[in-house]
Amino acid sequence: MPSNRSCRTVVSAFVIGETLPAKHLPMHVKSRSHSIGPVVASRAIVPLLKIQRTMDQTAVFTVSGRLDGENVRELCQLIDAERPGAPVVVDLTDLVLADRDAIRYLRDCETGDRVVLRNCPEYVRVWMTKEENR
Repeated sequence: MPSNRSCRTVVSAFVIGETLPAKHLPMHVKSRSHSIGPVVASRAIVPLLKIQRTMDQTAVFTVSGRLDGENVRELCQLIDAERPGAPVVVDLTDLVLADRDAIRYLRDCETGDRVVLRNCPEYVRVWMTKEENR
């Protein structure tokens, strides 16, 4: 009987968010009214970063949204929590925006032997190269 690889896949998701006024929400995000006041009622949590972990033989962290100096620590902790010496893939297909601290972290990760960046946007590659030459 052939093995079913999807049965062995483990998926975890980590979402880091911030509160934004409801008028800045995308159309598909609905704001709920709260009974604790008009300021809270007009706000909703919008994810800034989502990190999804998929595990088959190699841990793959798919990063979606905005990666910045504050939330890059979350990604760092997740990578550090993986088995020592095990390769880790960071998939940046859905990365929307990154700041200087995030770029430096990604560059440092890739220069080590453990982390492989996959589907890295061109602007990130260019920025990493410029940071490397500083």
